Amino acid sequence: MPAACAAPPGCGRSIAVEPLDISPRLKRLLFAALALSFLPAIAGWLLAGWVFAPNPTPVRALPDDLPGETITLSTTDAVNLRAWYLPPAGEPLAGVLLLHCRGCNRGAMLARGRFLLGEGYAVLIPDLRGEGESDAARRGMGMYEVQDVDAALFELRRRLGDKPIAIVGRSKGAAAAVYAHAEVDALVLESLYRDFESAIEHRLVANHGEWAGVLTPLVAGPLAFGAKLNRYRANPGGHLGNIKTPVLLMAGDRDELIPWHETQELFAAAAGPKQLWRIAGAGHVDAYDHAPGEWQAQVGPFLRDAFARRASTQTGAANPPPRDLPIGMPADVPADVPADLPIPFNPD
Repeated sequence: MPAACAAPPGCGRSIAVEPLDISPRLKRLLFAALALSFLPAIAGWLLAGWVFAPNPTPVRALPDDLPGETITLSTTDAVNLRAWYLPPAGEPLAGVLLLHCRGCNRGAMLARGRFLLGEGYAVLIPDLRGEGESDAARRGMGMYEVQDVDAALFELRRRLGDKPIAIVGRSKGAAAAVYAHAEVDALVLESLYRDFESAIEHRLVANHGEWAGVLTPLVAGPLAFGAKLNRYRANPGGHLGNIKTPVLLMAGDRDELIPWHETQELFAAAAGPKQLWRIAGAGHVDAYDHAPGEWQAQVGPFLRDAFARRASTQTGAANPPPRDLPIGMPADVPADVPADLPIPFNPD
């Protein structure tokens, strides 16, 4: 006798599975939802390509009364940077690297270079990547430019040996100096933004009104994704906490893109010796053009003190005493702006 089937009825037979019946309308909705999920990434890629696109601009020739040469620097990622190297009349006391802002070129830093030459320093002023006459690489907000800083410092050290070196950076240039964590003797940081998202927010508000601030998460996230940036590491304040280099921070107290309280937060975050210059009545302007005499009065002594600190560390002598910095007060500042605010100084 055949063995009885121990399985439930239907054993030994295949069971047909009915296909899931999805209506054409539901299919269209699912495909639309899938397509929409890619939109932020596509939008971020397009936005990053526009915001960080190269911005070549003509660079004026060096004035005849300025000694110097035009050179080419090469970065580790094979970007060629055009630069000016300006030697002082005698033996250089130190070297200073000047880093321009976004949308500028090396010509924007030339007036500072002229002053620093008079102080006895050798000056190097490059066009950052994607700006001026440098290679048309993608430019950023200081993150991409770290390799530009490295290449420029390598050139300065090759020419100057073990002499002291400082970096003076404006806006994007200031951020690049911070992100580079370079082993230099002083940092002068002009109009430095606090973090990536606040920089995006303030620009949205400045260009489109207060209401546009609510768009910040919708813009900052896709933009960082499209630019392949970690927006949480694009945070100069966090980096300043790990930098022991003497820092001079400066910004206008009426800057619509970098509110004064954010500059104060950056100052509080800085871990090394630090000084703060509140440019009373100034917006988001070129600090040197706005108040050249005050800029010289702030930066000149700061660099001398920083270089003396380095020399005293090498010789074992006592550190130079801290200085109180005056508030820059150009003649056209409104009378309701107080001029006697104290400037904190931390010598440790």
